[in-house]
Amino acid sequence: MKHFISIFLILNISTAHSQITFEKWLGGVESDEAKGVVQLPDSGFAILGRSWSFSNGGSDILLIRTDKYGDTLWTKHYGGTGNEFTNGAIKITSDGGFVFAGNTTSFGPGTPAGFNWYLVKTDAEGNMLWSKTWGSSGNDELKHVIPTADGNYLLTGAWIVSGFTNGVILKIDEAGNTLWGDTLPSYGSSHFMYACENAQQEYVVAGYSLAGTINAVTRKYDTDGTMLISKMYEAPTAEAAITIEPVPAGGYICSATWGQSFSFDPWILRLDENLDTMFTKIMDFDYNIAGNSAKEYSVYPSGSGFFICGSIANNVMLRKTDE
Repeated sequence: MKHFISIFLILNISTAHSQITFEKWLGGVESDEAKGVVQLPDSGFAILGRSWSFSNGGSDILLIRTDKYGDTLWTKHYGGTGNEFTNGAIKITSDGGFVFAGNTTSFGPGTPAGFNWYLVKTDAEGNMLWSKTWGSSGNDELKHVIPTADGNYLLTGAWIVSGFTNGVILKIDEAGNTLWGDTLPSYGSSHFMYACENAQQEYVVAGYSLAGTINAVTRKYDTDGTMLISKMYEAPTAEAAITIEPVPAGGYICSATWGQSFSFDPWILRLDENLDTMFTKIMDFDYNIAGNSAKEYSVYPSGSGFFICGSIANNVMLRKTDE
């Protein structure tokens, strides 16, 4: 089945009279998927995804650059003879280029039987400047990347260690060389899903750890990799932290999932500077809806409140809240 990349730009989303400024369908003759997007200073877009139309083997990571009207300026793809894919983590770098996180079965110690981390740095035209792989002999997932204030990059994800999936945070320099790293050990499965940097140039990461049950986890590190704070948030049912962002008023807002039996609701945690809980909120949805699952969602500060966007019961959900 043919899949296209679709781009919508919607203005005035806070009202019932939102208007679609444009809609574009992009892609080739085979299946293509959009996973992430960033808007550039010229109001154009860079769309990150996965492509079977443009590839060197199975699927490649796809990068499409458009103007502000969604018209394609150029299309690039990255990968080898195996399969490459991405969760959509893409950032604009200080030189005007891009850095994005993915996974590969073409390169690295765990390939082709498994997949390894795959990080790509490009210039502003999408030309690859360098790529790096990390991982084990198993399946390793790179979830997120951010440029840091000191000109380096911070990566989060998971590696297979001694047969178990461990969360991993890795800081690398501008050429992709490792500066330091740390792990979130587990006897089952743990992941670092997301990272942010605060005004003090400290790094805060969010994820989860399986220790009898699945619990949401946050950690704070200084710029040299010293762990300053580690917190675990327990509830009667399984929960996992997905994203974390600084709040202008201080502290952080963390998106997590809460639930059981493969049915999960968004769980919002408002944290202070020490990662202690100020309040939590479960965005309760009807479990009788078939397939109700907060599979992927994010929460971001917006004025004195927050907005939440994600996938609920196979539908797109956008919700604005007060503080």
